[in-house]
Amino acid sequence: MAVPPAALREILLNAIIHRDYSSPSGYVAIAVFDDRVEIISSGLLPPGITVEMLSEPHLSSLRNPKIAGAFQRIGAIEAWGRGTNRVIEECRSHGLEPPSFREQSGMLVVTFRAAIGPGAESGAESGAESVLGNGLAGR
Repeated sequence: MAVPPAALREILLNAIIHRDYSSPSGYVAIAVFDDRVEIISSGLLPPGITVEMLSEPHLSSLRNPKIAGAFQRIGAIEAWGRGTNRVIEECRSHGLEPPSFREQSGMLVVTFRAAIGPGAESGAESGAESVLGNGLAGR
């Protein structure tokens, strides 16, 4: 099964909101593989937040409060510090393992394990369309 669109959307929003914009070479990227989707965002987690904390209730430390505020005003985000927990719940409700979170080379990498390429589960859409298609931009 592909990554649930609501989970992918939430991680993409988090990547944009929490990205380290102080580096001119920074970026947010989506890498789609046959067995996983990775969202990569410039910048490490803020001090006091660990990757382990992202899988449990935690406080949010806003690196970019104006960007976060704009996304909240348009209704793209609801509450601070709940996004990763909603992603985990969404994956579990679809029978998928939660994504993994890791810091690597000054980046935060979120990895969804999902068979999306050739040989993916029958009945599921294949390729990037199933991951990035319907429902992602909605809401």
